[in-house]
Amino acid sequence: METGDTISAKTNFLRAANEMNSTDPVVFTNLGTIAFMKEKNFSQAEQYYQKAIDLGHTDKFNAYSNLGITQLAQRKEAQAAASFEKALEYGTSRQVLGNLYLLYQSLGNPEKANFYREKLAVSN
Repeated sequence: METGDTISAKTNFLRAANEMNSTDPVVFTNLGTIAFMKEKNFSQAEQYYQKAIDLGHTDKFNAYSNLGITQLAQRKEAQAAASFEKALEYGTSRQVLGNLYLLYQSLGNPEKANFYREKLAVSN
């Protein structure tokens, strides 16, 4: 995928997923990234990222962060918040904290919004 040949990469990943019945979460993460970044197919990306999680993706922080981003892009705010909170069980980032702050403001939950605003203020 680094070569910029997205169509070829997608073809190879789909072959691994469908014809070879891959259970490698990296295959589905890459398919999710192609669907999200190149195709803007957020629903498909969400399905691929969820499949990667279901298959035991080892980088759970990024797996749940990716899932949350796809849900956010689809305006599934409550689901995105849950995914970002799940990501925080495995790591942290200013982006995830900021997303949670804004999501809880949008969802009308000032207590949780303030909680994440405070976490954001003390994070690096």
